Amino acid sequence: MNKQDIERQLRGFFSTAALLKNQKLSLYANFDIKKFHLPTITGELQDELKPLLYIGKRMEIFLKSGIEMQENFNLVAFSKQLINMNKQTLGEIDFLVEDIKNQTYKHIELVYKFYIVDPNYSEDILKCFMGPKRKDFLYKKLDKLHKHQFPILFSKEGKQLLNLYQIEQEKLEQNLCFLAQLFLPLKQKVSLPDYINLNAVSGYWLAFEGFSRLSKDSQYFIPKRQDWMVEPNFKQIKSKDFESIQQEVANQIKNGSCPMLWEQNSKGELVKYLITAN
Repeated sequence: MNKQDIERQLRGFFSTAALLKNQKLSLYANFDIKKFHLPTITGELQDELKPLLYIGKRMEIFLKSGIEMQENFNLVAFSKQLINMNKQTLGEIDFLVEDIKNQTYKHIELVYKFYIVDPNYSEDILKCFMGPKRKDFLYKKLDKLHKHQFPILFSKEGKQLLNLYQIEQEKLEQNLCFLAQLFLPLKQKVSLPDYINLNAVSGYWLAFEGFSRLSKDSQYFIPKRQDWMVEPNFKQIKSKDFESIQQEVANQIKNGSCPMLWEQNSKGELVKYLITAN
């Protein structure tokens, strides 16, 4: 992957909005990356990213690179597995960071999600936030964060990790960096709860059976999953007409994927969709 591709992914990552607007759903304050300097794309970073096609791991590398660029932060530990005496993996600590200015430390957990909002799924709006395959729910992720991912740092194994880096619990703050792109149902009004950051709304979703509702006069493009955070330039990519893209989407749905789709209409406006199987 060349520098230009990585730079576009980096910009997409750092421009992604935090999902939660306040701490109604999370005990942990948001770790804000909006003012971060964009990391320098080095040969080392390119090599680190080459084997990492899994989008979550790529995002971790991006945030690590961003933290390393900040004058007030010192990256102490990254992606540390906690393993007990029986050689069972308890979980992973994403980041331990020294806040030099405040003489404290931060334990940061990163989450990067693409969620559809299906208001017909449940009367409880929180349960209506889910991955496009309807298996990855926001409320379950928050429950895991609160009951497992953050608390394991204070397990026996977690305390051993803190002792290794000479970090006192009294000087440790735990932060959540929960970034997300939200997709609302096409042509359906949704009232989002006040704990959701409206800046996270990125586009629309629709089931493939309703694909014919899209404009037949537009041009379309399906990005690779690792480019889901990148806005395409339709002057530089090979876009497709409605009939061609419909067949491509049908093939991906048949193979178990839920593709992202960009549309450029006749006015040159861009719209982003997630296409689901149902």
